[in-house]
Amino acid sequence: RLICAFNPPVTGQEVHDEDGAYLPDSSDN
Repeated sequence: RLICAFNPPVTGQEVHDEDGAYLPDSSDN
């Protein structure tokens, strides 16, 4: 199993860019 810990926790709504980095949820702004 692969266990990943995110801080803040991943909500499942995140999207990542070409670099694979998680971006803030754009629906907030």
